Amino acid sequence: MKIGVNNIYTSFVCLLLLTCGGWIIYFSITDNVFHRPFNLIYIFLGISILFTIIVFVGVLYNFRCLAISNSGIVCVYPFLLRKKEIQWRDLVKTDWEVDYNFLYKNMVRKVVLRSNDTTISFSDLEFENFNTLIKQIPNGQEVLKEINMSRYTIQGLKRDFAEPILYSILVSVFFYFLYPISSTWWGRVIMFTIMLLQYASVMRIIRLIKVLKMLKKEAK
Repeated sequence: MKIGVNNIYTSFVCLLLLTCGGWIIYFSITDNVFHRPFNLIYIFLGISILFTIIVFVGVLYNFRCLAISNSGIVCVYPFLLRKKEIQWRDLVKTDWEVDYNFLYKNMVRKVVLRSNDTTISFSDLEFENFNTLIKQIPNGQEVLKEINMSRYTIQGLKRDFAEPILYSILVSVFFYFLYPISSTWWGRVIMFTIMLLQYASVMRIIRLIKVLKMLKKEAK
C-alpha cells in the first residue's frame, strides 16, 4: 500500500499564509486596533482576515488522505467526514490531463479515476509522491509515461530544472544565515522547514533527471 504524501511546496505556502494571517489577526486583537479611529489600516486588516478565513476553509475542505493498494484506492476527507473508494475491479476509465495552474504558475499533471458511481482525482500539485501513486494504479507505468511525454520536452526541461535548482540555492542561503538561531525551539522549527524544502527541491531535480533520460531514450 502507498500513502499520498502532501506536496511540500504547496503545504509550505498554505501554512505560511495561515501563519501570517493568524499573526495579523492576533496582533489586531491584542493591540485593540479595532478600537482606534477608523483609517486605512482597517481595510488592510479586513482583507487580510477575509483572505485568511478563505484559505483556512479551503484547506479544511480540500485536505484529504489518499491510500492506494493492490485492490483499489481510498480517499478520506477527515474534516468533511467523507470517504471515496474505488476497487480496481470496478474501475471503468482512467483519464489524465496536463493543465496550466494560474496559482502554481506551472503545468500540473493530473489523473482521474472513474467507476460507475465514483470519481477520484489527484495531481502533483497536491501530492509529493505523485509518480509513485500513479505506478500503483492499473497500467500505471504506461499512464505515467504518457503524462510525462505530454508534460515535458527536452527543450522545456531547461526551465523545469531552473526552478528547483533556484529554490535549492535560496534554501541553502537561508539555512546558512539562519543556522545561528537553531538553538531556540522556533529556530529548530525553521531549520526543519528549510530541510524539508531542500529535500523537496533535490527530489524534484532527481525526478527531472529521470524524465530527461526517458525523453532521450524515446527520441532515439
